[in-house]
Amino acid sequence: MKAQLPTVAAIFVLAFSLIGCEPADCVYPLYKPTDTASDDRLLGTWQRVDTKDVSNSEKDWRWNFVRSKDDKVYDFTLRAVGQKGGFAANVRLVQIGDYLFADFSGDFNRTLGSDADKLDNLIAYPALPAHGISRIWIEKDSLRIHFLKDDWTRDQAKEGKLALAHLDLEGYPLITAKTEDLRTFMQAHAEDTDALSENYDLERVK
Repeated sequence: MKAQLPTVAAIFVLAFSLIGCEPADCVYPLYKPTDTASDDRLLGTWQRVDTKDVSNSEKDWRWNFVRSKDDKVYDFTLRAVGQKGGFAANVRLVQIGDYLFADFSGDFNRTLGSDADKLDNLIAYPALPAHGISRIWIEKDSLRIHFLKDDWTRDQAKEGKLALAHLDLEGYPLITAKTEDLRTFMQAHAEDTDALSENYDLERVK
């Protein structure tokens, strides 16, 4: 647990860990203002593919992507069916070379703004002003998201091998590398199943 983070972030880390996810936190975004990647196949509601590795609680979670007012941004929510609470993020797609990535940033406008009470106590993801970055594969009815994993970055940092600028928060690295360095790193590790090992295989809810 990242003890130096605010309480809301601690709640976020605990809750998201219940569905198996704790992506690394990055201070700077993966995207540039000029990035325009977009894919309408991402729109809609998704659920985990039912395998032996997916817990019963995970089966109830729904990943929902809709267009925001800014056509470069998707409004994302993650919540369990029939339950209040969950997570809200702004998501931007980022094309770097041959690879498509996604940048998740906490949507504080929807969770802390004047309309927050209408959103059933959603928590911004990430819960800090930070970014969770991943490689993403989008098809008509299937979606894969492989996040940069917190445990991997922690182990790399402990061994002095993490090739990204970072701060140590009681053993957990907060990635402080600038956007260009993040882009170079993610492109180089796009097929690295250790670094991008927080994997989610999703299928469209019909």
